[in-house]
Amino acid sequence: MKKAIVLVSFGTTHQDTREKTIDVLARDIKSRFPTFDVFQSYTSSIVRKIVFRDEGIQFFHLNDLLDQLITDGYEKIYLQSSHIICGFEYHKIQQAASKYRQLGHDIVVGNPLLSSYEDYQAVICWIKTQAEMLGEQESLVFMAHGTNHPAFTSYVALDYMLSETAVYMACVEGYPELELIMTRLKARNYQRIRLFPFMFVAGDHAKNDMASQKEGSWKTQLESNGFEVEAVVRGLGEVPEIRQLYVDHLAHLIDKDNEKDDR
Repeated sequence: MKKAIVLVSFGTTHQDTREKTIDVLARDIKSRFPTFDVFQSYTSSIVRKIVFRDEGIQFFHLNDLLDQLITDGYEKIYLQSSHIICGFEYHKIQQAASKYRQLGHDIVVGNPLLSSYEDYQAVICWIKTQAEMLGEQESLVFMAHGTNHPAFTSYVALDYMLSETAVYMACVEGYPELELIMTRLKARNYQRIRLFPFMFVAGDHAKNDMASQKEGSWKTQLESNGFEVEAVVRGLGEVPEIRQLYVDHLAHLIDKDNEKDDR
């Protein structure tokens, strides 16, 4: 039986972060599952067009890639999301899988980063290792993307679970906003802030909205409110412990599927 794994991402137009994050996760997956053929797909049509225009690299729409894999004789296809939450982009993957399953194809979907209580605990465990490096009166603030999908509560839950630490979670789009977090930072008399993106890749949001010196960036907003700021442009996909969680999701899915087939 021909088996394939497709790593499905929103995608990025920034080659530097792609090579450190999405491409590395694809290699991690290939290393863990050497008998599978591994492919990539981007859910963003804009990103696909820009990457092809600027680099000549073709990342296919998921439906187009699935059509090709089925034509090439793949009988079992696993789709692994590199998304953070079960939001709009993840549901695009679920919808595609559902469409092809209705046509009789064997396609299953792996969970994004934050899908269970155990996932939150594992992510928090890594975050706390970063917090151990904080100095006195220093806080760690993560920039998440945010969403108006009901899954926005994932970021609220994570922020709440970190409420006894010096770590805060805020979103570019949606709740909790940076303004709310700044009020809490001031109430606890923090003087220095370390900014990190809570995104798989460190692309436009991380480089421009978070770390740049342009007016309105998180760095300049915090500085104008009296904080000393260090911005670290590093996607979550550069963190081995985080990538391992995605690989574990996929491994659990494949093991569960194999158990079902053995019955």
